[in-house]
Amino acid sequence: MTYSRRGVIVGALACCAGLRTAPSLAADWKPTRPIELIVPSAAGGGLDVTGRVLQRLMHDLHLTDQPVNVVNKAGGNGAIGIVYANQHKGDAHYITVQSPALLISPLEGVGSIGLKDVTPVATLVDEQIIFSVAANSPFKTGRDLAAKLKSDTSSVSFAMSGSVGGHSHIALALVTQAAGGDPRALKVVAYNGGSEAVIALMGGHVMVTVTPASSMLGPLAAGDVRVIGIASAERLTGVLADAPTWKEQGVPAVFSSWRALAGPLGTTPPQLAWWDGALAKVTGAAEWQKFVKQNEWTSDYRDSTAAASFFADESKRYAAALKELDLLRA
Repeated sequence: MTYSRRGVIVGALACCAGLRTAPSLAADWKPTRPIELIVPSAAGGGLDVTGRVLQRLMHDLHLTDQPVNVVNKAGGNGAIGIVYANQHKGDAHYITVQSPALLISPLEGVGSIGLKDVTPVATLVDEQIIFSVAANSPFKTGRDLAAKLKSDTSSVSFAMSGSVGGHSHIALALVTQAAGGDPRALKVVAYNGGSEAVIALMGGHVMVTVTPASSMLGPLAAGDVRVIGIASAERLTGVLADAPTWKEQGVPAVFSSWRALAGPLGTTPPQLAWWDGALAKVTGAAEWQKFVKQNEWTSDYRDSTAAASFFADESKRYAAALKELDLLRA
C-alpha cells in the first residue's frame, strides 16, 4: 500500500483539527432531557423549598428548554437521594439538594454514604443558627448563658432541631467550648424540627432552644421568645437585626447550616461548567435574593470548584466538633 505526500498531510491536518474541536464540543454540554432536582427529605421542609424555588427560577430565567422536576427521596439522612442519583453516574441531569448531613452522617458512623459519593456542584445559602429563650428567662443575654455554661454546663437544658450530632448540636458544642464549658456535659433534647423545640421551650421543659433562624420568626414576632445569640460572623438584617452575635458577646463561635447542590459521581467538567453558569444567574436574580431575605438566610454562592474546597474544609471542622462531643466514629 502506498500513500501520497499530499494524502499524509491532509490526514494529519484532519486529525489535528479533530483534536482541537473535540474539547470545544464537550464544553458545549447542556441538558438534553428533563432535569431532576433530588430532595433528600419530604415535601415542605427547607431543602424542599430550596429545590422548588430553584426549579421555578430555572424555568423563569429560561436557563434550559428542558423540564426541571423536583423529586423527593427522603430517608437515610440523605443517603437514599444520593444512591438514587448514582444510578445515573456521570449524568448531570440528576442533582441532589444537600445540607450538612452530607458531611456529618458518615463522621458519626450513621451509614457510610457521604461526600465521597457525590460531585460538588455549588453552595447556595447559609442558614444561621440562633439561641433563643422564653421572654421571661433569667438569661437576659448570651453572656449570661455563657457564664453558666462555663461554671456548670450540665445545669442548662437545651432543645434543638435535628438529630444529636447535627448542625444545631455542633453549633451548641462550639459555643459551649468557646465559653469555657464542657461540650460532653451538655444536657440536650433533639426534636424533629424547630417548631417542636419551640413548644418545649414555651412549656418550660427546657431553658434554651438552638434552631435555624427561620424556625423562630413566628414566636419572635409574637414576643414569646428572645434571641440571645447568633452563631454568625456578623449581625443579620431584617427582624433579627437587633440580635447580637456570639462574637460580639465575647464568645468566638461561628457556625451555620447551609444549602448546597451535588451531582452523582462522574459528573464531568463540561457538565459542571453548565451548572456553574446557570446557578450564577439564579443566585444573582432579584427573586432569589428576595427568597433568601424572606427566610433570614444569607447568600453564599460558590461554584463547583469553590464548593469542593468548602466541603473538604467543613468536613474537617465538623470532625473536630464531633470529637469534642464524643460522637466522632469515622
